[in-house]
Formats: sequence, C-alpha cells, structure tokens
Amino acid sequence: MNVGPEEARQMLQGVEDVTSRTKKMIAYAGGDILFIVWGIIWFVGGIGTHFIPVLVAGHPQSELLNGMLPACLWAVLVAAGIIISYRVGRNDMPTKCSYGKSIGLMWWFLYLFLYLWIALLFPFIRIEGQRASHMFWTHMGAIAATVPMFAYVMFGLFFDRYMVWIGLGVTALMMVGVYVFEPFFYLWMAFVGGGALAGTGLLIRNRWKQP
Repeated sequence: MNVGPEEARQMLQGVEDVTSRTKKMIAYAGGDILFIVWGIIWFVGGIGTHFIPVLVAGHPQSELLNGMLPACLWAVLVAAGIIISYRVGRNDMPTKCSYGKSIGLMWWFLYLFLYLWIALLFPFIRIEGQRASHMFWTHMGAIAATVPMFAYVMFGLFFDRYMVWIGLGVTALMMVGVYVFEPFFYLWMAFVGGGALAGTGLLIRNRWKQP
C-alpha cells in the first residue's frame, strides 16, 4: 500500500497526539508526585546507608548491624513508597486508563526480572572478607540504581528525549561513584540518583502539564 505525503503527515501527527495525551495522563495521574517521592526515598536511603556504619561503630555487633540496619531502612522506605504510590494512583487518576496500569506493571516486572537474574547468579558468587562484602553490596546498589535509569531511557525514546539523557547521565555518574568514589557510593547515590528522580518529577510538572 502506497502512502502519500499528506497521509504520512497525518499518521505522524496522530502518533504525536497520542504521545502528548499519554504524557499529560501520566502528569495528571500524579506522576510528578511519584518521582519526587521516590527521589526522597533514594536520598534518605542513601544517606542512611552511608552513615549507619558510622553510628554503630564500636558496637559489639557492629558487623551484624551494618548488614541488618540498611536492609531494614530500605525495606521500610520501599514499603512506604509502594503505599504512597498506590494512594496517589487511586486518588489522582482522573479516569481509568490502561496506560497507567501498564506502566505500573512494567516497573513490577522490571524488578521481578532483576531479582530473578540475581537469584540465578547468586549460587556462583563467593564473598570472602569484609572488603569483598562491602564491594559486593556497593555493586548491588549500583545495579539497583541503574535499573530505573534503563527504564528512563526506554521511556525517553517514546515520550521525552530529556529522560534519555537523564538515564544515560545518571548511569554514567553511578559508574563514576562505583569506581572512583566507592567509599562514598551511597552518599553519591543519594544526591545523584535521588536528585535525578526528584528532578524528573519537577520536569513532568513543569513540561508535561503544559497545555
């Protein structure tokens, strides 16, 4: 089937209209709030993970606490984030829309596959010594931080190229944090990752809600 120039222009305009409506749907469904909330969660989690070893230094069970307390902190923060995300989605979604549900499911499946891959590799991982353990969890933190950046790049290819550059830029900065500022990685992640998420929320609020 041959498509003329005018028909091609109309088809492209239709795609742009759908993309624009989808962006507005995400914005008015509380997308800006969710990004800001998760940015705060990253910031608090990163700050806490960095300073917990300092706070428990000298405790008889400091090694155990260094592993347990950050995990508990992140579990509480993630649980709070999920509850807030659910409430925002229910309260701010003006109408039922398959896009919103699909985007939510996309995040769940993304992390489901991440944990599946880690579980498949875990039997072959051998950690010996405190230094190796610290490096292992630092790299795990980097993996967890770059997964949403991959989603940023994918979203950006369809919705806003600005998100592509955020995803690639933050990923590059995470690699710098791992290999250059490794002792301060979680502090680095708090400002870089948390700032990127919160900044995306402000981007959605200021650009996607525009008429």
